[in-house]
Amino acid sequence: MERNDGFADRTLVIGRFGIPAASRRLAIPAASREFPQLGLPVPDLDRCRGPGSSRRDRERLPSADADRVVITVTLPTGGDHKYDATEYANVSMVIMVLVTYVKLAPSSKTSPVPGLRLHLFGANIPHDDKRGTGGEDAFFLDHTLNTFGVADGVGGWAAVGINSGMFSRAILGAALGTISSNPRLTHKAAIKVAHRAVMRQGYPGSTTLILGTLSGSKLHLTNLGDSGAMILRHSGQQWKMLSRTTEQQHEFNYPYQLRHDDQESSDVDKAESTTQQIRVGDIVIAASDGLWDNLFEGEIIDIVASTSVDQLAGTIAAKAYNASKAKRKSPFYLHCIQHRKGCSEGGKQDDITVIVGSAIIATDDIASSLDQHNFDMPGSTV
Repeated sequence: MERNDGFADRTLVIGRFGIPAASRRLAIPAASREFPQLGLPVPDLDRCRGPGSSRRDRERLPSADADRVVITVTLPTGGDHKYDATEYANVSMVIMVLVTYVKLAPSSKTSPVPGLRLHLFGANIPHDDKRGTGGEDAFFLDHTLNTFGVADGVGGWAAVGINSGMFSRAILGAALGTISSNPRLTHKAAIKVAHRAVMRQGYPGSTTLILGTLSGSKLHLTNLGDSGAMILRHSGQQWKMLSRTTEQQHEFNYPYQLRHDDQESSDVDKAESTTQQIRVGDIVIAASDGLWDNLFEGEIIDIVASTSVDQLAGTIAAKAYNASKAKRKSPFYLHCIQHRKGCSEGGKQDDITVIVGSAIIATDDIASSLDQHNFDMPGSTV
């Protein structure tokens, strides 16, 4: 892609059989190891440059195995030089190039760390007025990677003709691809990679989101905005809440979010990241604010106590949907009267997405056919 700043973006795809056997590892300069999609300043690249680099500099370069590597590079086009991408990048070292995006595509997904795994279930009920477009919520659950995500596209964009459901789906799709390619990335790093990729694709809008990954017996959650998650444990004769993520808002009904026009992904660094040690039988419930605005914690726990885990996501979503239409002092109403006047009793009609994960021993087999997502917009073709 040609630019107006004297540079051009080029994509270099290196397949498995196009890589010399001794060089099937992609090295990324140290300054780029956490966020490989970000441009690097020339001085950092100079330290990594070809034969002139020291052995110490070369050893500092992290690398990752891949059967196929896709590299987008930014090349100078001004003056006497117009170079091809292959002159600037190879599979053993990145030379004189600003790396703007790296996607590693392994031949198979990485297996979860031994210990526990999550049996995941999902349910989604779009707002009544948005059923034709599938609503603005997006979600995925992946049993192989022990990971899940929910994104809630901000509905306010509809006033200017933008469907944030496309943005939320694109963000979660890119996040899942990033996690699948590099499971060692932190959630925040994966979100930034996904955000950068979606901005390049040109999708407008904004979204809140929550990601969860179980590694061994540690459940890692990262929440940005007013989606959220709670972890429950059966103790004695009842279910008790171990933890719940914190709602993040700039002000009432204005959550932290990823925006298409925020080049720096500024809210991502403010996202709440937590780790909870869990054990067999614990349950995690992650959802968009369509749940939290309409059901209280105690009501959710009562549903858990009376419902089989495979029916739980659908039952919770249905209860939240019914509550959104009921005239009562809902969680949303109570929050509203704390911040403004003129609030009406009742729930908040919204898209509702619920994911339930039950912790089981890692040796229990779960078919990958149970994986779910709603990345495809209704009426779209694949």
